[in-house]
Amino acid sequence: MAEKVNTTTGITTKNVIFLSASQYDFEDKGKVVRGTTINYLMTDDLAPRENKEKKQKGYKPQKQNFPFEAFEKVGEVPAVYAMDFDMEEGSDGKLKTVPVDFRHMMSLFE
Repeated sequence: MAEKVNTTTGITTKNVIFLSASQYDFEDKGKVVRGTTINYLMTDDLAPRENKEKKQKGYKPQKQNFPFEAFEKVGEVPAVYAMDFDMEEGSDGKLKTVPVDFRHMMSLFE
């Protein structure tokens, strides 16, 4: 699936490969910290990849935290998921792309 942009909401959807998902729930200095961490690749095609200009080969895993309840939406892993991205202002005042939602699309092993 190529990247798709919803012109009404500005949300961009791209297929990615989820590598792992884990849920966390702990206290830090009296504050409860809960969430779900997803590690993924920004591709749905694991064909060999090389960028000679940047002297890079392969894929660099990405990591994103989601709300605690998001863990229940994660099915099979590894697998291809459609991930929705939105733009938001970072602490440095620059726009950044942030994953906001996801849904299972297909197995890697069918």
